[in-house]
Amino acid sequence: MDLHPEILAELLSGRPIMAGRNEVDQIHRIYKLCGSPSEEYWRKIRLPSNHMAKPQHKRKVREAFKDFSPEALSLVDRLLALDPLERLTATDALMSDKDRVYPQAHQKLEKMKGNQPVLCEMRP
Repeated sequence: MDLHPEILAELLSGRPIMAGRNEVDQIHRIYKLCGSPSEEYWRKIRLPSNHMAKPQHKRKVREAFKDFSPEALSLVDRLLALDPLERLTATDALMSDKDRVYPQAHQKLEKMKGNQPVLCEMRP
């Protein structure tokens, strides 16, 4: 199950975090935020590392979302791991400190929607 951690990060930050103009731009934005995959990762998935553009980017999730609460930052950071083996599972995310994270996202959603209709609502 894909948890779409970018949606949680967008709710908490109030802005799009990786809105690319096309597929290539999207990949570059992901790498700029989450860091470029390592050579070891490319070997593990059996794809040549030279098929993607360089330069190598360092992970900047914690810097990009430094205004998040420690609980929200930890959750988003672990959900945005490029390597699925390092990424938080859905079960682990649900067992996280969600009682402190999701109310913050719900409060942001309430502020954003104002008087406009919302197609769905997050519930804490």
